[in-house]
Amino acid sequence: MTVMTYSMARRGSHRDRNTRLHQRTRAAALLTAYLDAVADALAGYGWRVEHRAVTTTRDLQAELTLRSGDPILVEPDAAGHPVRVRWEEDTGWCVSRHLLGAHAPALHHYLPTALVPAPTQVAHFIDDVLAPTRDPYDPGFTWMGVPYPTRFRHRGQPLAPVLDAIERAIATADDASEHPDLKT
Repeated sequence: MTVMTYSMARRGSHRDRNTRLHQRTRAAALLTAYLDAVADALAGYGWRVEHRAVTTTRDLQAELTLRSGDPILVEPDAAGHPVRVRWEEDTGWCVSRHLLGAHAPALHHYLPTALVPAPTQVAHFIDDVLAPTRDPYDPGFTWMGVPYPTRFRHRGQPLAPVLDAIERAIATADDASEHPDLKT
């Protein structure tokens, strides 16, 4: 009879580690393709992606650094930071802006519709949040997204459904690019 110690349970089997490694490798490729699809959709709104980052070491995370295609329309935020948009495996997409300077807290806009929405939906959301005419201190301001994250899943849950959703979103973007009448 074999008694499982804490360290044995924590390590998991060799097969489990290989499965997680394979999923992380697949996740990196899928997230990169998904960010490319979102960047292509953002280009349609006049946004240029300067930098993409994908992290798959512990948790799945992705980040885009944006500039407006028209420098007159949007400058970096009030703190001088470039506009950064991030995606995380449990909360989805978030746009953060420092409107009152570096020492003031950032305003966060979370996209509450889905963990992995279609790239065109993400681009539309980002463009709406960052529109230069949208002043959150205006009394008639309508908040885009939600100010607190929606928890779509817990980080310890299996990655397979998330990776499948990313594949579907990429396929949706491919279909929309091949058939312009399908764009939303």
